[in-house]
Amino acid sequence: MRNKGMSLVEIIVVVAIMSILIGVAGYGLSLSSGKPAEECARRLVSEIEQARMATMGRNKTEIIIYADNGGQDGVRIEEVSTIVNDDGSTTSRTTEKKVSSKKLNVSFSTGEDNLPLEFDRASGALKGNKDIVEIYISKANTKRTIKIYGLTGNVELLAE
Repeated sequence: MRNKGMSLVEIIVVVAIMSILIGVAGYGLSLSSGKPAEECARRLVSEIEQARMATMGRNKTEIIIYADNGGQDGVRIEEVSTIVNDDGSTTSRTTEKKVSSKKLNVSFSTGEDNLPLEFDRASGALKGNKDIVEIYISKANTKRTIKIYGLTGNVELLAE
């Protein structure tokens, strides 16, 4: 006897396997497309914490975070370090760091195009701002919020 077709069970098994494969591929793709937002947020938190710690030490460090074209052209940091020498004189050095070159949606709670941050040497608190400053970073379904608490200078990374 010749079998000229597939049984209903065979078709159901094939469709089930294809559904699982498509689901896994779609889930993996959504995770990988949001990865730049996660990476950018982690790097920003690290840079902000480094600046705060450097200020509480011997150096005074100010940073300005730029979201070029709302993050579409990347995110960069300009860091101005002022070193106090043993004789009391100071030396300043400005460096620029690229945090992300990927297209992201980035905004600040201040509503500005950039976010200047300066910390107090004694307490590590945010100078000139006693409120919470937030940085919003998103791409695809991945949304991250960085909160900087003005009174303490503490930095927190939140996933939405």
